Amino acid sequence: MTKKKEEELLSNLTHEMTISILKKLYADKEIRRKLVSLAEAELRKIDAGEIADEVFSELNSLDVEELWDNSGKTRHGYVEPSELAHTMVENAVEPFALDIAKYRKLGMKSEEMESCRGLLRGLMRYENEGCNEFKDWIPDSVMEIAETIADEYEEHNTEADATSVKSEIRRD
Repeated sequence: MTKKKEEELLSNLTHEMTISILKKLYADKEIRRKLVSLAEAELRKIDAGEIADEVFSELNSLDVEELWDNSGKTRHGYVEPSELAHTMVENAVEPFALDIAKYRKLGMKSEEMESCRGLLRGLMRYENEGCNEFKDWIPDSVMEIAETIADEYEEHNTEADATSVKSEIRRD
C-alpha cells in the first residue's frame, strides 16, 4: 500500500474507530510505553500566549445580539441581561478552566500554571482591549472570573506559584 493510500485510509477513520485501534495497540507493552510517551509530549505542548489569544478571541466574539435575544421578559419570567452576560462569559472560558483542572489532576504542575497564566492573560487582555458591544454588559464580570480562577489555583498550589499566577491579574 502506498503512503498516500495509508494516509487516506487513516484520515477516514471515525473518532470511535481511532479509539478502538488505540485500545488494541495499548495492550502491547512496548507500544503502550510509546503511546504514553507521545501522549505526554502532546499534553506538554502548551503556550500561555496562544491560550491568551484564544481566550481573548472567544470573549471578543461574544454577540450582544444573542444576549438581547435571550434576556429580558420571557414567557417564564425575566432574565436579567447582566446575569446572562456573566453566564455567557463563564461558558466561554469554561473549556480553558477545565484544561487547568485536567493538568492539575494529571500532576502536570508547570502545564497547569501555564494554562492558568494563559487564561488570566486572555481575560485581562479582554478587560483592557476588548472592543465588542457585549463588553458593556459585563462591567465587573471579567475581573470576578479572573479572581475566582486565581483563587482556585491558589487553593491547589504553593504560595509562591499562586503569587506568581496572581501577578497576571495585576500586570496589566
